[in-house]
Amino acid sequence: WKDVVNAGQLKVNVVSSGDSIKVLATGANVGAANALLPVEGEFLSLIDAATLQPKAMEQTEKRQGKVLLSTVQFEGGKVTVKKSLNPGSAEEQLGYEASYEAARAFDLVSAAFFVRSQDLKVGASYSLVVVPQSTPQPFTMTVVAKEKYNFQGEDIDAFKITVKPDRIDWRKDKVKKEDAKALNEKESAIKEKFKGGLGEIAGWVSADDRRLPLE
Repeated sequence: WKDVVNAGQLKVNVVSSGDSIKVLATGANVGAANALLPVEGEFLSLIDAATLQPKAMEQTEKRQGKVLLSTVQFEGGKVTVKKSLNPGSAEEQLGYEASYEAARAFDLVSAAFFVRSQDLKVGASYSLVVVPQSTPQPFTMTVVAKEKYNFQGEDIDAFKITVKPDRIDWRKDKVKKEDAKALNEKESAIKEKFKGGLGEIAGWVSADDRRLPLE
């Protein structure tokens, strides 16, 4: 936290399972951060090993005695999202449920796998729809340079990649009527927040076969 306090721990396992790749992650706040705000979570991403297309994503977050479960199913160009509070208990509440048409949609993990698998070259661009948790968001990733990057005291070749969110482009006609108002309100809030432009971030990955994320 703020590059000073060790506030959390995360463990990630990547395993092969038949025709799929399973990415399993567990994390929690630690130390003073955990005393102030106890939070722990689990994450599962199931990815097709041959195409690197996602099959499903599930995320569980526990805080302040409550459990929030988020699930995303990817099937045939359709994305189905569901959020529920305290699932499986007498206090279970459905917080959100919607379906979208989104070809070549990814969760965050499968998007990273897909981009790293490409034959990255300066000038190449990739258009992806990413579903971080509940709302599909289109992004354009562009390889803008190949340059030296100091990694653990050694200058290595690295690709600089910019990531820019595109216009909000969900299909409201495919969303349940009871969710349409909430989506309209969210879209207005996002447009207001980014009215000066949706912004852009940059990252670096190693140019060798590892495609190691650097920054």
